Amino acid sequence: MSLAAGLGPYQEIYSIDECFVDVAGIRDITKRAFRMRDRIEQWIGIPCGIGLGETKTLAKLANHVAKSANRKPGSYPCRRLSIILSIMEANVEMAKLDERELAIRLRRDAEGIASSLITAYGLKFTKALDHLSSPLMRWLDFRFRYIDPQPRQVVLSDRMARLAIPEEATRGLLKLFVQINEGGDINPYQGRGLTFRNDTSGADGSTRTDFLWADWGVHHLHLTPDPIPEGQFFSRPADYLAFCIIDAASVAFIDVLPHPDARGFANQELMRTVYRNWPEYLKQYELRGMLAGDPLTDEEIHTLRSKGVNTPIFIEGKAFMGPGFGLTSARTPMRLTRAEDRIHSFLRALAKGICDPAGQFLPALTPGIEEPEFTLAVTPQGLAIFEEHSNMAFLLCKKGRPSDEHGLDLLCDLLAPEWAVTALVEADLKRS
Repeated sequence: MSLAAGLGPYQEIYSIDECFVDVAGIRDITKRAFRMRDRIEQWIGIPCGIGLGETKTLAKLANHVAKSANRKPGSYPCRRLSIILSIMEANVEMAKLDERELAIRLRRDAEGIASSLITAYGLKFTKALDHLSSPLMRWLDFRFRYIDPQPRQVVLSDRMARLAIPEEATRGLLKLFVQINEGGDINPYQGRGLTFRNDTSGADGSTRTDFLWADWGVHHLHLTPDPIPEGQFFSRPADYLAFCIIDAASVAFIDVLPHPDARGFANQELMRTVYRNWPEYLKQYELRGMLAGDPLTDEEIHTLRSKGVNTPIFIEGKAFMGPGFGLTSARTPMRLTRAEDRIHSFLRALAKGICDPAGQFLPALTPGIEEPEFTLAVTPQGLAIFEEHSNMAFLLCKKGRPSDEHGLDLLCDLLAPEWAVTALVEADLKRS
């Protein structure tokens, strides 16, 4: 299904082996469909049929005609099939490839990849509001909150030395320590909001993301010693939560507290503990020159967050912005908007590089290709630029290359990290 998503920007999974793809505005769609059919058989090893039409009904009819013609040569005269395809192709907008058009196409491809990832991970995506229904935004909320499985150091605050918690929570905490040190997957302990409850496109603004993470950059993990129930991704909900700041190298445990109500996730004592133990971390978010005002209550911070209003953190006469960068007025994480802008900027730069006659793309193509068609695609090896006519893929991220946090490597990490590519490949294999 992820390969089929490369036909257009939006994909609707119709059944286990069938989907619809929006191809409006894509030129030469008939040839593109034939190449996509061949690519799926080449890469996945299964035959498929592709029907083109102005409506889903016409597309299914065309698909039936195409498959029947292949099964029963001569049953459908080639002229009749050509007329059907020509009529359908005549309704597709034709456009010459240029840098601007290519950038738009790459953005559509990115949305299509995000849509496939949303399906692969079963993310809640209701698209209740048109202006918040970007698959890329929904994917980025999950991607930023997802904790990449890799070994990390466990760091403890002074609060962790004075814990008085039940034995079950203690065993759950020790189990987490081991998994973190060994690089295990601790995402099942985040809670169901990661996939099932939060939805950036939802009608309820209070459930579009995790406000604690979006505002203060703090994760919370459920402390349970029990194994993950068979056939499920998440652990069972626990009575005690561990509040942490997580980066690529470490997990800093701030505190362990009983599972609070919604207002408890605006507990300012968490940030005071962070400041007391890791002042240099919070110093980078200090709002210099801003006078500390009257402190807000935890309940007031919770209420303002639910309205999409960000508030400074006041500690010892100093003002700090939330390390999570806060919320937009739509109550979605600000960092998602920043990341989406960066992705669009990367794709514009990528389009410029592709269109450069002296760059690495055009000179590598098979001679004689007058109008190359480039798309952004996910291959089993990672994110790539694919050229339709030559059937060539240019990998954008290469293992062993020095990391570029401001270019292609960041694009790959945001849009298609290795663990997400693996999930897409496995999902395709299951469907086949």
